Amino acid sequence: MSPLDPSSTPQPVLTNVGADQPSSDQSKSFYDFPRRFDLAPCENPPREELKPIIDFIQSSVRDPSSHAYRSMIECVRIRDDAVMFYRLLIVLRINGPILHEITTSPKKHGQLLHAIFRLDPMVIPMRLQGNSTYRSLVESYKLTDAYFHLVIAIISSNSTFLIPGLTALWKLIILHSSKMEIQGEIVTEAMKKKRLTYAHATIANVLRLAPRATVELQSIIAANFPFRSAPNITDYVQQSLLVVQGYAPLLESEILGIIVDKALEMDVEIKIKDDGDVEIDNEKINRQNEDAIFEMDLEKGPETPSVANEVSKEATEKKIDDMVERLDSLMLLLFEHIKTRLLNDEISASTLFRIVIPIFESIILTTYRSKYVQFIVLYLCGLSQEDELYREFSGYLVEVILDPNRATVIRQSAACYLASFISRATYVCSETACEAVSALLRWAEAYIGALERNENKINDFTSSCELHSLFFTVCQASFYIMCFRGAEAIKHYRCAAEYFAKNPEPADECSYADLDLIDMSSKRWERICSYELKPLRFCLESVREEFLHVANVFSLLNKDLLSILDTEAQRQSSGYTRSGKAARRRGKRINTPALSATRRMTEGVGGLGRGSNPLDSFFPFDPYLLRKSHDFIAPMYRNWDGRIDNDFAEDEATFDSTMEEEGQEDEDDEDSCGENDPAGIEPMSYNSSASSPSISEHRKFQQVVWNDLTKRPRAPSIAESGSW
Repeated sequence: MSPLDPSSTPQPVLTNVGADQPSSDQSKSFYDFPRRFDLAPCENPPREELKPIIDFIQSSVRDPSSHAYRSMIECVRIRDDAVMFYRLLIVLRINGPILHEITTSPKKHGQLLHAIFRLDPMVIPMRLQGNSTYRSLVESYKLTDAYFHLVIAIISSNSTFLIPGLTALWKLIILHSSKMEIQGEIVTEAMKKKRLTYAHATIANVLRLAPRATVELQSIIAANFPFRSAPNITDYVQQSLLVVQGYAPLLESEILGIIVDKALEMDVEIKIKDDGDVEIDNEKINRQNEDAIFEMDLEKGPETPSVANEVSKEATEKKIDDMVERLDSLMLLLFEHIKTRLLNDEISASTLFRIVIPIFESIILTTYRSKYVQFIVLYLCGLSQEDELYREFSGYLVEVILDPNRATVIRQSAACYLASFISRATYVCSETACEAVSALLRWAEAYIGALERNENKINDFTSSCELHSLFFTVCQASFYIMCFRGAEAIKHYRCAAEYFAKNPEPADECSYADLDLIDMSSKRWERICSYELKPLRFCLESVREEFLHVANVFSLLNKDLLSILDTEAQRQSSGYTRSGKAARRRGKRINTPALSATRRMTEGVGGLGRGSNPLDSFFPFDPYLLRKSHDFIAPMYRNWDGRIDNDFAEDEATFDSTMEEEGQEDEDDEDSCGENDPAGIEPMSYNSSASSPSISEHRKFQQVVWNDLTKRPRAPSIAESGSW
């Protein structure tokens, strides 16, 4: 007999998520169960057949020390007498006095209850394979119906058994997800799937009977969640956690939080070095291998260093591949869940967004250098663009940055998230980009104004990296957004300024926001970049160089200030602030417009970033490198292409040539380089002017040739270059 109502009997087959391409069938796999889970009425034998069993059990439960009581327990454990075992389960449920006696005296009948909760009614013990009666009871699901109805009856009779009962039911699901092979027992794949269906249907009924069961179930799920290196973690999530949300929507926030937390554990353990190589956190590996040292086979001779290194390298590569595969599968499940919930209208986008944001704030935002898990927010906002969730998320991040009651490190992290989100999400409009940059500049100006009013702070400028880290991070965030969205943001601002100049009293249906909210005028950039704290000196090197390029193209800074900042940037990037032969070699490398453009493509802000990083900052929405789940992100992700809008571009070649000439002029000052600490650099003199040497006719001709070569193609995406 099916455990579900006859009106709806779906197949409980959950599709495999190992496919490279997400399909519509996969998106439906988590919700193959009906909206309401009901165990069908159990088919009971005639009352006359049960009368002897009732009398036997009634006399047995009165004296747990009797031989009859021990025989009843052995019947449940061994199950040799199939008919007796089946009828015993029926009687324990339908006879009120017997059920009351057992459930109200848990200490007295603990062995019997323990034997019942440990049962797996779908399993046919090896010794009973030839027992046709037992096999027919299992295959007809009569035994299964009797067992699961008995579990519900025990929990309903006494809420003390709520936790043991839910734990027993959940372990049946764990057996399915872990694919455990128990010695001496046989269970077919069809029975495994039916067991999963029965277990979920029983849990759904328990949740309706006991309101407290929802809280207890969440604790049980969290306690039984596999370790991050367990091979069954993907099956556990796919076939258990996400299915639960089909009948326990109140658990959605807690379950998503558990999954995100486990995914983050894998995410931060995978480290991508500056050269693009991938490694596993060595500290965690060492801690995991400490106990393994004592299990070494002492009879084996010591391995040679070369063999040991090769084995260690192969083992590390395998660990990396396995960890990446598991993380990729978890991200695929999360994306499919979000897509299914929204497309099936099971929940509104705004409601799901309000479930995800607390998870983001408590788990993701506080995690340093996570690489992939945060993309669930980018994907959710992209799926429901008509709700403009991206504006709500951007506004939330701005609120975190402006909140003085939050820790500085959290505000810095929010600034990095804001910059990366605005820059990378293709669906973020130009107006939102302008508003985000304007809000960051407004805070930076207020910070400068507060410092200027407090004269005691002036002496602290030379040791400003730690003291003013939030200011530098906010400034870097605004510079980073301009590197990606500068052309369209400035175009939007200038069009708005032109519109308001022609229409002092705009109409109500004006498509532009208030000009003060999107103000990106040159005077704001000049005030921040020329301030004594010199925020550009503390930026990621690739961000600093690209922003100066954008500032020159769109005239964000006056020529004198731009020349000074450019000279200082050349000093920092070419080794004047470093010591050693490597820095001197870098300072003497050939610098041409084409090479500058190539470096901006390969070493620019679009990837891992190159050069100094004084703030040790990161941009969380850097390229998404997971293979199977990449297709969910690709349509709404902006790759770095290094292009400047030709409608606004001025003379790029002149700017690159000026950078080259000033670097050539300063080459002779190489011996005067300072320490590697940006705070130890001598302050720039804004009264000085940078001079440029004369350019030969040959160089002028070469400049025209190289100018054509600086047409930068689009950077290769993950689809073209593959995963790591």
